[in-house]
Amino acid sequence: MPKAAVPAAKKAKKTLFVLMPFGDGPAQPLPCRYEFTCNYDQWYDEILRPAGEEAGFTVSRADEGPGGVPIMEQVWAEIQNADAIVAFLTGRNPNVYYELGLAHSLGKPVLLIADKREKIPFDLVHLRHYLYDDNWVDRVGKFKPEIQQHLEGIARDPDKAVYRLFAQRP
Repeated sequence: MPKAAVPAAKKAKKTLFVLMPFGDGPAQPLPCRYEFTCNYDQWYDEILRPAGEEAGFTVSRADEGPGGVPIMEQVWAEIQNADAIVAFLTGRNPNVYYELGLAHSLGKPVLLIADKREKIPFDLVHLRHYLYDDNWVDRVGKFKPEIQQHLEGIARDPDKAVYRLFAQRP
């Protein structure tokens, strides 16, 4: 009796780790401005996570991990295991910049996202960014598909999203 055909193993989804502040601050209109607290959860839930998922990634952020693990151990593991990284630079959070440095040291494909009025540090200004403008009425409708398009490009050719200097591992 012939054996039934075994289906080919389903390819695991690529993983996308998002570097950004998080918390349950007061809801504010998207996007962020320096004068008020940004609701990063709103950005993540309404724009970044859906854009990543529609681009074919499993998306996560550090606050979604298991409890009881020191946060930097979890962040480091997530960065090492991620196929791609999103770094949300608006607000100039020092933790995001530190974690971005870790991702760059590993040669990870990174999409940088910032408000167009954000002062991007000199060391990063030459890298490709998604710069958004908060003058759009339908921000989710505008930003999500554009970010999704960038992430689809990274999924297709991750090497193009790695600055050649960062791709040179010691």
